[in-house]
Amino acid sequence: MDLYNLHRQPHFSLEGQFLGFIQESGGKLKYLRVAVGSTELTIKLSKESRVSLNQVLMPGDWIQIFGETKLKKCKDEPKFKAYQINKLYQNSEISPSASPKSDRSRCTKPKAKILVCQKSGCQKRGAKKLCQELEAVLCDRGLLDSVEIERTGCQKRCSSAPNMMLMPSKTRCSKMHPNEVADLVAQHLLQN
Repeated sequence: MDLYNLHRQPHFSLEGQFLGFIQESGGKLKYLRVAVGSTELTIKLSKESRVSLNQVLMPGDWIQIFGETKLKKCKDEPKFKAYQINKLYQNSEISPSASPKSDRSRCTKPKAKILVCQKSGCQKRGAKKLCQELEAVLCDRGLLDSVEIERTGCQKRCSSAPNMMLMPSKTRCSKMHPNEVADLVAQHLLQN
């Protein structure tokens, strides 16, 4: 990665070693510090990337960052904003012998499912839009291969429709609104 020309491109993708976060006074994560080669970058976190940071990052972990680049006003310095951050591996897993082992454990993991009721009560209260938003969020997070959306019959909770259940944890979610899907995915699926 040529860091000199990085600011000349509108979008970037880079890999580096996570150094830590910079927080706002209210405690919200604001910036990400990452070492790319011998250079330390400070990258602003978008709201979308903050949600996806439910995964635990420890200093020394290797991460991949996707985002956009802009020039600061009145300066020739780039300003970076991250939209997606993926943990590649922990600092202790750098040796080549460790990565096939982690790949094997990933293949044996049970596939997660989201069961969404499709009976008339849930349909009237937005189950179709809920499924569409679930598919969009899973696609954005790269989880379509590891999480299956299954449309089901009645889940016997019609008074609190629309209803869905997260498997294998059997977490029940009622009165779900499509705007809540991204937080739900981050809270229940990304941390596992």
